[in-house]
Amino acid sequence: MDNTKIKTEMRSKCKAILPDPVPAPTIMKWLQLNYELADGVCIPRSTLYVHYLDFCEKTQASPMNAASFGKIIRHQFPQLTTRRLGTRGQSK
Repeated sequence: MDNTKIKTEMRSKCKAILPDPVPAPTIMKWLQLNYELADGVCIPRSTLYVHYLDFCEKTQASPMNAASFGKIIRHQFPQLTTRRLGTRGQSK
């Protein structure tokens, strides 16, 4: 059996075991229910992601990665701006 076939079989077995990821509309609704825009407030993206991971654990859903979650945040709240703590690649 070649490596490609083994990898394909392993992926299909893993997909059968893992719960489906939370669909984007569900995440957007969750963001709407749990967060709102406020002037002068700055929340680290990692804090939102940890809250999202807790939501996924409680609903037994497979979470998406942090980068994809960040894209959904930007889609849900397009007026948000990013506050950099240093030059690109040097943030703290």
